[in-house]
Amino acid sequence: MLQKDKNTIIPLILAVFIIAIFTSFFGGMYYSKSNTSQDKTKAFQVSSDQFAQNSTRAKGFGRMQGDRPVSGKVTTISGKSVTISLQNNNETKTVMIADNTNITDNGIDATLENIKVGDTLMVIGQTNADGSVKAQLIKINPTSSNVSQ
Repeated sequence: MLQKDKNTIIPLILAVFIIAIFTSFFGGMYYSKSNTSQDKTKAFQVSSDQFAQNSTRAKGFGRMQGDRPVSGKVTTISGKSVTISLQNNNETKTVMIADNTNITDNGIDATLENIKVGDTLMVIGQTNADGSVKAQLIKINPTSSNVSQ
């Protein structure tokens, strides 16, 4: 009788062991899947936050919230304002330059004094009620290689 009990107990123990392994495996898969989707959501939120912070630093030439890019040749410089002749039509635009305006020339930091009549400017800023632009970012004589810097 002891032999018969041994023959039924061993397969029973093996069956319980195999069921425990499958349960652990599939439970781990389910747990991993639920944590991964939360991690992806957190990663997306972190990268979105970083993008939002980086885009407001005005290092790159791209659209910032509420801003509109304009470009043209400098026709006059008067104090802290520059008048440019827009490239797409015969219209002119006055660009107001503040002390905190980010100005670059070929990717190198520049100042208002570096802007000369005849230079081409790419400007990002807020359009004022009078049509002038309060510059946040100015690129002097941009080329396709330094537009995204």
